Amino acid sequence: MHPEPEERASMFGRAWEALTHGGHVFIVGVDLVEHGRRGPPDPGRLYTPERLRGALQGFDLLRCESVTHEVEYDDGRRRVTDVVAFARKPED
Repeated sequence: MHPEPEERASMFGRAWEALTHGGHVFIVGVDLVEHGRRGPPDPGRLYTPERLRGALQGFDLLRCESVTHEVEYDDGRRRVTDVVAFARKPED
């Protein structure tokens, strides 16, 4: 999901509430470097590691980085970049 920037923290806040302590969330979103090639047309809705870190306040971030990988399309394979995050709700 690529919500509007002002909705991002709220969306991940709902994920926080849904998780039990020690529970994990895994997020994959289109990286801003892909703007104009894939993902939402509004660049504010695309991710960077910094944007995703900011939206995951309170989580223990185990991983949050841009990852480039190959994807198969109808016209062949091409390299794409996503932002990947793996985070945990801390134990109380």
